[in-house]
Amino acid sequence: MSGSKRDDLLRKVKPFREILLDSVKMYGDKTALQIRRSGKFERTSYNQLYENASNLAKMLVKLGVKKGDKISVISKNRPEWAISYIAIHLTGAVVVPLDPLLKEGELYNIIEKAKVKMVICSENYIFMMNGIKDKLKTLERVISMDESEEIDIHTLMEEGNKLDIDLSKIPIDVDDLMVILFTSGTTGKSKGVMLSNKNVVFDIISASEVVKFSNDDIFISILPLHHVFEATVSFIGAMYKGATITYARSYRPNEIIEDIKDSKATIMLGVPLLFEKIALGILKALDNQPMGVKAILKPAFGTVGFFKNTVGINFGGTVFAGLREKSGLSTLRIMI
Repeated sequence: MSGSKRDDLLRKVKPFREILLDSVKMYGDKTALQIRRSGKFERTSYNQLYENASNLAKMLVKLGVKKGDKISVISKNRPEWAISYIAIHLTGAVVVPLDPLLKEGELYNIIEKAKVKMVICSENYIFMMNGIKDKLKTLERVISMDESEEIDIHTLMEEGNKLDIDLSKIPIDVDDLMVILFTSGTTGKSKGVMLSNKNVVFDIISASEVVKFSNDDIFISILPLHHVFEATVSFIGAMYKGATITYARSYRPNEIIEDIKDSKATIMLGVPLLFEKIALGILKALDNQPMGVKAILKPAFGTVGFFKNTVGINFGGTVFAGLREKSGLSTLRIMI
């Protein structure tokens, strides 16, 4: 990227709070988040998302959260993760996403190292997090994402709606620390990467210059949200453009494909293993096709690959259009 191009993009950078507010103003009634529960999609509009996050943020402020405090979020991908993340940001605090697959000892070390003040988690982590809280004086409170006998975000959002707290008076600058991402280093110990609003938002704007997506797009969120790739592009990037995010129910290929099909997803981020799983799911579906269909399509994989590798021409989109339609992937236009 040239220096002048980079300077042009930097001039567009502003805090995530302002980016979100822009999208709320432009796309208020549009679906921001959706997830399939009990067989049907639950949808949250941009207006509802901002209202819920603001109400939760007000209660976090009342509970003592101040600018610069570290607040962790841990759960599988779900709307409550996004609401919690935004609420933390609106208080001026720093988000510390946690990997749900880490063991208790590893989570303890991260929470201790980052001096995390509160943890917002799904109900299945409440017992573990309370155990960590009992050992760490710096961890003051554990909040459930699910309706619970313990303190939970749904109750806090209801209570926050009654509070007269002006969140806009909390100063948030582009150079303020926004998130700390812990990744495994070469030594095996988790290392925190500190990212400012400028770091995150510049990445989003830069990515949108290369990969053209818009408010008409629907992201399917599959990769864990504690990863910078998924959080930056499929979450914050989607918010930046006013797009819709669909949270996949699981990593099962058949359920992923079903969620893509039913939500009409257009963009998916993945890793090689994920794409392999989906490919296996498609091939399994192909095995259930009549013998004549299999006899035509299976050799076509090799033929398409040959032309792409030798001539640089990809006929896959045309040859496999019917297969993509049958498999439920016909709406996807970008897979990264």
